[in-house]
Amino acid sequence: MSRKMLSVLVFAALLFGVSAAGADEPFYKGKQLTLLINFAAGGPTDIEGRLLAKHIAKHIDGHPAVIVENKDGAAGMVGAAYLGEIGPRDGTMFGYFTGTAWAYLIDPAKFRADLRNYEFVGYQPGTTVYYMRADVPPGMKAATDIMKAQGLIMGGLGADSSKDLLQRLTFDMLGLKYRYVTGYRSSSTARLALENGEINMHSESTPSYFGLC
Repeated sequence: MSRKMLSVLVFAALLFGVSAAGADEPFYKGKQLTLLINFAAGGPTDIEGRLLAKHIAKHIDGHPAVIVENKDGAAGMVGAAYLGEIGPRDGTMFGYFTGTAWAYLIDPAKFRADLRNYEFVGYQPGTTVYYMRADVPPGMKAATDIMKAQGLIMGGLGADSSKDLLQRLTFDMLGLKYRYVTGYRSSSTARLALENGEINMHSESTPSYFGLC
């Protein structure tokens, strides 16, 4: 089973208010860019964001150094809010976020900085991989066996995160009986919970899923 998931690269709108350093000198030459990721290290957003950080500088005039900073919490809301409320406004910080636009539409009041004032400069479509433990009774050998699953426990990041909502909607449409456990800091912590038997089903993007292999 799969669902399309949107990963959004965000610049705070005010970052574009900086003036050029000079007509002949690229603004970012000799500078350092911070890429803010709104989930903890080791999860799918972190993996995708670090891939971006590895290659983005060669596409920016001046080829700045790029470092990564993780600010997780509240299903990604903490990092997204930090960019607009606290982050530097001199063009030296940008963000790679997942689920933020969805969370904003559900409850705009959670953002003191209006997300509509952010400048969305790129996005990455992707595929979500759902996976579960093979020892879920009566034994999972094929994808269709999920319809027979007993004691299914789904793990998530936050009740209003896009990841959790997609999983819950899918399971509800299939008419599955399951228990829902949420609040994991990132997919890496949820993955550990799955390995320890606290939950038995989770979902991740393809980069982090194949990173398990």
